[in-house]
Amino acid sequence: MKKENRKKKSNKNEKYGVLVIMIVMIAVGWSGMLGSSDKEDLDYYVSRAEEHEGKGAYITAVECYLKALELTPGNYEYMLKVAENYKNCDDRNGFFDYCDRAIGVDPENNRAYIMKAQYYIEDESYAKAIGVLTNAPVTDEEMKEMLMDASYRYRTYVKSFEDTYGFYGQYAAVMSDEGKWGVIDSEGDMKISAKYDAVGGYNRHDDVVPVCRDGEWYFADINGNKKYVPNNNYTFLGTYRDGYAPVCLDSKYGYIDLMYKEYKMEYDFASSFAYGVAAVCKDGKWALINNSFENITDFEYDSIEVNEYGTCEFGEVITAVKDGQTVYLDLEGNVTEKTDVYFSGVTVTEKDGLFGFATQEKQVIDEIFEEATPFSDYGSAMVKTERGWQVIRFYKYMEY
Repeated sequence: MKKENRKKKSNKNEKYGVLVIMIVMIAVGWSGMLGSSDKEDLDYYVSRAEEHEGKGAYITAVECYLKALELTPGNYEYMLKVAENYKNCDDRNGFFDYCDRAIGVDPENNRAYIMKAQYYIEDESYAKAIGVLTNAPVTDEEMKEMLMDASYRYRTYVKSFEDTYGFYGQYAAVMSDEGKWGVIDSEGDMKISAKYDAVGGYNRHDDVVPVCRDGEWYFADINGNKKYVPNNNYTFLGTYRDGYAPVCLDSKYGYIDLMYKEYKMEYDFASSFAYGVAAVCKDGKWALINNSFENITDFEYDSIEVNEYGTCEFGEVITAVKDGQTVYLDLEGNVTEKTDVYFSGVTVTEKDGLFGFATQEKQVIDEIFEEATPFSDYGSAMVKTERGWQVIRFYKYMEY
């Protein structure tokens, strides 16, 4: 009797075990069938998306890729596909939304950054393209090439002027059609109205620029207000820098500070200081002095070149003539070699009487201008076209 009970219990356990196995197998089977179904659905949506893409039905392709994303959330490739098709639909918001989603999934993958930058380049929004490329946490040769291309794209501002001294820092002296001088900023907007007989270089730190109006020289601020008026009626007042400005009184040159104190009123000519160095002339010979009014060189030069703003250095090199021969000096007065000077990464080039700009590696603006000034360190230059003198500015210096 006990044996039969054990046998029945054993049969019952066997049936229970078989039932459990069958349930597990069914569950696994259903699981496999669902996985297979999802895979089939995914293949279907991707296939349909590609088909619609091929026919130019981009918005329908977007819908299909979105279905694929529902099945594979966070799929980088499908996010880029959605972005690409939104772009083809001229849906700017959708394009950037899915580029950014892809970046959120894989910030070290460069493709979404390249897509965004390329969009901005095609839209001529070069400053924004530069922003994408410089802020990306990853870079490669393609991105570097795109960045170089975008960085040296430039904008030409419409306003034109009769003449200019070029840029001095962020500002340039310009002459109007009426022959009056004023000051513009790095985007060509007037900061000091063109109503003066002459202007010099604007000193941003002290907010002063020398101007002459109706025969009176004084320092104005960037809004054109009188700021410092010297005690003497000088016939010339130069650019203020390194604590001093050159002045001329009774045919003798020297220097004043902003307290109107005079220094060394003994020269036949005196330039403005730059990097603590100025050029002075006495008895027909030229020398370099420092801003303690000590000679850096003897009075041994036939001439020293001075630019329109009254400074003698260009790229920290000074051009002088001695015994009829041109020599180049450094800021200590030592003879040096002349080399190309690059401001904002470029130097002026000339070909067949026209001017352009080049980096050390390649030409970035062809020789298409009648005249050109060097770029400032703030990314602006003056170029002469058939319209007159205009401002050009590299996009890499603009806000993005």
